[in-house]
Order: sequence, then structure tokens, then C-alpha cells
Amino acid sequence: MVFKNLRKYTKTIMWVIAIFIVPAFVVWNIGSAIKNRRSGYAGKIFERRIQWKDYFEEKQAARNEAWMKYGDRFDRSTDLDEQTWTRLILLEEAKNRKIKTITNDELLGYIKNLPIFRFAQFDSQNYPEIVARVFQQTPTEFEQGIKHSLIINKLLEQITSGIRVDDAQVKLSYAEEFEQATADYILIEPKDFLDSVSLDDEQALKNYYENNKAMFEKPEQVNVEYIEIKLESFKKDINIKADRIEKYYENNKDQFKIEEDKDTEPRYETLAEVKDTIKEMLIEKEMYNRASNTARQIMNKLYAQTNLAVVAKEYGIEAQETGPFSMLEEIPKVGLSFPFLKAAFSLKKGEISEVVKTPTALYILKPIKKIAPYIPEYEEALDKTKQAYKQNEATKLAQQKAAELASQIKDLMQTKNLSLEDAAKTLGLTPKTVTNFTRQGYVKELGYAKEFTEAAFKLKLNEVSEPITTPRGFSIMQIKEITPVDEEKFEKEKDTYRRKVEATEKNKYLTEWFTEIKEKANPISYLEKDQLK
Repeated sequence: MVFKNLRKYTKTIMWVIAIFIVPAFVVWNIGSAIKNRRSGYAGKIFERRIQWKDYFEEKQAARNEAWMKYGDRFDRSTDLDEQTWTRLILLEEAKNRKIKTITNDELLGYIKNLPIFRFAQFDSQNYPEIVARVFQQTPTEFEQGIKHSLIINKLLEQITSGIRVDDAQVKLSYAEEFEQATADYILIEPKDFLDSVSLDDEQALKNYYENNKAMFEKPEQVNVEYIEIKLESFKKDINIKADRIEKYYENNKDQFKIEEDKDTEPRYETLAEVKDTIKEMLIEKEMYNRASNTARQIMNKLYAQTNLAVVAKEYGIEAQETGPFSMLEEIPKVGLSFPFLKAAFSLKKGEISEVVKTPTALYILKPIKKIAPYIPEYEEALDKTKQAYKQNEATKLAQQKAAELASQIKDLMQTKNLSLEDAAKTLGLTPKTVTNFTRQGYVKELGYAKEFTEAAFKLKLNEVSEPITTPRGFSIMQIKEITPVDEEKFEKEKDTYRRKVEATEKNKYLTEWFTEIKEKANPISYLEKDQLK
């Protein structure tokens, strides 16, 4: 199959931006899907309403990009709305900068070099057929999406065209990635001092609460009424016949190809070997289709009747209520589900969501109560106050102990000419050794410890540090070895590495730039999900 073989070439595809990667931006505020779907508008950017037709066309283009990039590994649950709004904002900015057109030669050259058309012979006869089968579009629709992607390319290239890095910056970045250090360290952890902290001083607890009220703030909460359409509920009525399994096998045989040398004749797993797998896959697909059909019927009825319980009952489903929850906790009765969370907190009280898809169920939501963030009174926050106070006091004790030990160790090493290891043993401590770490921050057993790695490369050989803050506590370190970069290797790789550093700098700049553009655009989306994906 033509499309399946795309994944061989995915590394060569650079969509939307040719030189650097477009960061993912969360750009929308969700309004009422049902209310605004009637208006014919998908949302607003730069105070200009975006017609549903224009939004849908850009979403198709975003979908095409995802398919071209991932091939048969494309995840249908991927949220394309984010990239759609990003495209719309960037296209508006390109228009403001007079970047409006792509020549036919640019368009044709780009399309001819797409992997799908390099794999399948490109000519005027098979081109429309490939576009129709793979993208379910006419050539004109397909080309319009590509033109917009090329316009975005030009915009981003224009914005970052002046970004260059000099040799010193390249060398510094190279050293940060490849220069290595080995060190001995002693770790003093706050958890070892928790039992030493008393919670008997009521005034101390109250003072801590008063001085740190903000940390006890309760985040926004929402209570949601919802209809849950479980995929599994349709399974018992599904019967996948043998001829359907066989047909799927024949039409998708490449999925079952056994990897061998390209010079040998292709071999495939037999139908007998994979029929159970195919059956389960078809059952899952059928469950999803039936659940989607039920969800669509329910949504249609909710246009006229907004009482979830009444409509749900018609389909033998009982509407449920979550109870209050925040974005920082598991949803009662539902569990961890980002799509559910996003819909619940994006909608206003009484608004009904579009269908929310999760791996095990489809949901239709209606917030019935919104609770604004608030700082609880001392009595309500007492348990959390105790926990925070105890951790804070234990951290102070650990830091104090680390400072004492650092002083004692240095004194023993100087007056008795002891090594770090011997000085530590005298104090009942056992140092650990960490090898071959870089400036980039990660240290085995300590996690991401940027302060530790930065201090290591500033110390002289065998020098002992003052206490250093790490995610696990406070460390006292002695640098044992610094392995510099291989200069000969660096010279060979310098030009290639320069492009990597420039790409990183361009990404940083783009992130800052897009943040400003997004604020100006003030994007508002009227819909939670649609059925394109």
C-alpha cells in the first residue's frame, strides 16, 4: 500500500517549517460548542471571526501534515485543533507581512519531492487518484493546504533569518553537551529530619500559615454532569465473521509482512497466525463506531433538550455527576483524562460539550457548578499547613547539618591530610561516586540537578564544595576528574553542530515571538472537538 510505506521516509519530511521545529502552542479559550456551531463561526483571532469553512480547511491541512509525517503510525486521538489555530494565527501574520503567494513552480517542486509522490510515480493521471484516496480531497483542496504550509515556512524563515551563532557559542554548547565530570558527593536529605520536627507549637503553625497563605490556595474546581458511553458496552452484540477477517487480511497484508533482507522475496504472517489479532482490532473499531453513532444521536437531541438525564435515559444510560474536582487531581469516577479535564474547565456553567473521546469511553459533559479559586481559612488548611511546615523545618535542619558537615570535612582534610572518603567515614558518612555527567543537568540518583552540575564544572580538581541544593537535598561534592571535549572530533563536527545550535536558538526565539503574537491574536475557539479526525 502506498501510504503505509511512507513511514520509511518520515525522517525526511519537514512540515510547516523547513529548518526548525514549530513548538506546540496551546492557544484557545473554549466556548460553547453547541451554541456557536449554529453561528457558522469556529472562533476568533485578532478580533476577526473565523468561519467554520476556513477553520475546517486548515484542520484538513493540519491532518494531512500529521498523516504525511507519521504514516500508518498516525494517532487518531491526536489533538489537531492546536495546530489548526496555530496555522490560522501564523497565516494572518504572514498576510500582515505581505507574504501571500506561492508560485506554481514552488508548489509543483515541493509536491513532486514529497515522499508519497517519490514512491508512487508522479504524473497527471495518478496524482488526482492518490490525493483522493489518501487525503480524501480534490487536488485543489490539497494544494491549498500545501500553499499555506509553504507561506508559513516563508514567514518563519523570515522571522529567524538573522539568527546566527559564532564559533565561541558553538564551542560552549558543544562543551555543555560533551565535556564530562566525575565527582564524589555526600547527600544530606530533609526526609531524614522529619521525625525531629515538632508540630506541638500551635503559634508556629499559625505563623507559617499566615506567612504562606498563597501556597494553600485551592485551585478552580468544577462539578460536572456527564453522559458516559462505554465502548465495552457494545462488545457483546458484535459478531465479526470469518470473511470480514479474511478481507481485512488481504487488503492490509503489508501490516503482517515479516522483515527480511530487501533482496529476498517478501514473506507474511499467515491468516491463521493473525486472525485473532485482526478480530480483536475489528471488534474495537466496531465498538468505537457504535459508540460514536450513539453519541451523535444524543448530541442531536441535546440541541432541543438540554437535560442530560432525560436524553441519556432514552438510550438506557444514567447521567452521572463527578462532584467537585480541580485540574490537579483525578476526576471522581472517571480517573485521569486530559480531554475530560480540558472540556470540563473550558466550558461555562450549563454549556454542553462536544463529544469527548477517551480510549475506553465517549463523554458528553455539562458543568453544573464552578468554584472559583480561594484561600481556605486556617482550620480548613490545617492538615496541609502541618505537612508543609514539617517539610520546611526538615529542609532547614538538613541545610544546617550540611553546612556543619562541609566545615568539618574541610577541616579534617586540611588538618589531618585526609581524603574526602576518610574524612566522611570519620563522621559516619559514606560518599557516593557519580561518573561521566555533563553540564546538561541530569545526575544519576539525584535527577535533574542543574545546580550540582554547574557547581561541578566551576570547582578545581579535588576542591570540596559548599552545600549544593539538589532535588533530593543538599550535597557536598569533590570533583575528581574533568574529561574535556575531543578537539579533533569537535573540529570535524563543528559545522554540523553549528546548525543544531542555530536551530535551538531559532526555536527559543520563535517561542518568545509566538507568545507575543498569540497575545495580540487573543484566540477564542467556539468548539471543543469536531468529527474530522
